[in-house]
Amino acid sequence: LNQITTRGDEARSEGLKRCKEIADEILGVAAQNSNIYDEILALRNSQEDIEHSVIVGTVAVMFGLSIGFTDEQMLGDLTIAAIFHDIGLVRVKPEVMAKKEAAWSTADRKEYERHVLNSAEILKESGTDFHPRVFRMVEEHHENYDGSGFPKGLRGAQVDETSQVLHLANLFDRICVGKQTGTALSPADAFDYIYDLAQDAGAVQEVRPELVERVFQFMQNEKESADKLRTKAEGRVEKAMKKI
Repeated sequence: LNQITTRGDEARSEGLKRCKEIADEILGVAAQNSNIYDEILALRNSQEDIEHSVIVGTVAVMFGLSIGFTDEQMLGDLTIAAIFHDIGLVRVKPEVMAKKEAAWSTADRKEYERHVLNSAEILKESGTDFHPRVFRMVEEHHENYDGSGFPKGLRGAQVDETSQVLHLANLFDRICVGKQTGTALSPADAFDYIYDLAQDAGAVQEVRPELVERVFQFMQNEKESADKLRTKAEGRVEKAMKKI
């Protein structure tokens, strides 16, 4: 990402090439995964040093797979959009980024909100032939289902479903690291937090409740299957240990 934003054309081209390679790697790993729930928990628990964009990319693809996204090109575009969704933060004033979000003034928040369109502009300036939906996902990743988001205040069906999947993955990671709530939550608790918000008619509806329901119903089924397999495995280990 640094190559794309701070160096010359050759470095920018190389940076974009590497990001596409990373996107392909993420897509390949996610598509072959047999237990999405456990993979997401493991990713957030054991790899704290991974860049936010890569985590969001991986989680977004897994969420997409969980609700039936099968088009490989579309999943690849979702991954690319996730990797670049926050690249516009490099154009946000450093003094704003140095503060905690809770301490932002109205002017600080407006400055931060510009990163969405900044991200899209940087991608367009790169001259790379991205699919139009990549730009749309980047531009809509902070648009809320209830119209309270930014930069355009879109609502409902005005926000593309792939953008909402990216938003959900971004929200999940922000909650895990404490940016959304002020307190970091475990991945499992973050799942519960998002689900509870979706069921609360009085809460800000960042993501369409039906989409949250579909993703987390799948995750719950995955968790139950994983727990059963884990219990069986533990039982076999216990029996084996008794024979030793």
